[in-house]
Amino acid sequence: MSEAYLGTLAYKDPLYDYLAADVMPGVEIDVKDPVFHVSRLSGSNMVYKYTEERSELSVIGKFYAFDRPDKARRLMAEFENLKSARGLGLATMPNYVVRPLGQRKNMGLGLLEEFVQGKDLDHYIRRAIYEGRHGRLMHRLGELATFLAEMHRKAGFTRPLDIRPSLGYFEKMLGNLLKKRMLDEDMAKRLRKLGNTWTGRGFMSRDQEVIIHGDATPTNFLFPKQDGVVAIDLERMKRGDRMFDVGMVCGELKHAFMWRTGNRFASEPYIGHFLKEYADATGLGDRMYWSVVRRNPFYMAVTELRIARNDWLDHGHRLRLIREAERCLSWGLDVK
Repeated sequence: MSEAYLGTLAYKDPLYDYLAADVMPGVEIDVKDPVFHVSRLSGSNMVYKYTEERSELSVIGKFYAFDRPDKARRLMAEFENLKSARGLGLATMPNYVVRPLGQRKNMGLGLLEEFVQGKDLDHYIRRAIYEGRHGRLMHRLGELATFLAEMHRKAGFTRPLDIRPSLGYFEKMLGNLLKKRMLDEDMAKRLRKLGNTWTGRGFMSRDQEVIIHGDATPTNFLFPKQDGVVAIDLERMKRGDRMFDVGMVCGELKHAFMWRTGNRFASEPYIGHFLKEYADATGLGDRMYWSVVRRNPFYMAVTELRIARNDWLDHGHRLRLIREAERCLSWGLDVK
């Protein structure tokens, strides 16, 4: 993620007192008259990085406009989700959730969190494609599989899985693509029929609810120089089907390789490796492996449809993703 340097935080800014008097003592850093350098992060004009000059402490501030109560609620929820995830034991490497440091409603500061240095999964995908660093990507996918398995194991409850939210999300994606005119009615009808067939199969519900990340995209997992995973952006963390996370990683791999290479099969070795590593990390071996492999095509297809909504992608690739989703759904139903 790129940064645009904006200068230093003014002493008269209310945020300065908050960082100097509350946040720095809270992380046990004592600097007299601290100087905070400010950068705006790419992708949003409401997310900023603050780095104290002498201690080199860096934090991320996520803000919301006061006329956006929906954004405020999401950031407040993310703050609570980060605390909850760390409370489950994801607060030490190698399976780590970024540390929340505070929030201030009077400043529109929905979340202040620590900054963690690391490369995201997309970095390793690009290096595998363009530099042949296949082993490194395999290693990082194994670490991510272990992190997700650990997160899913932390649930602490045994509620049977309800498949209806997954079908609802699938329908939401179809509706969105229809509005964007990426689907015609005939294609939507075919996809809907396939989706209903999938969710009507008994094996889709043979699991228990777990705690899921909810937005398992490549940019939401960082890998420091040492081994381990740091998860960020837990805004959508909730109870749900583990396959929402697992299938999203697989769908993102399919998209990333197909987009950059034009080869729809280029991601298959990585997807297979990730599924095997995840199943092994759960400690349930073949039973979990066949469960995730059998259900994965549906969730991969949902992810491909989700990605196809993005207007910044070229039109041709978005259509390829939709066709790939249909193939995935059709092929998966024939797997015994």
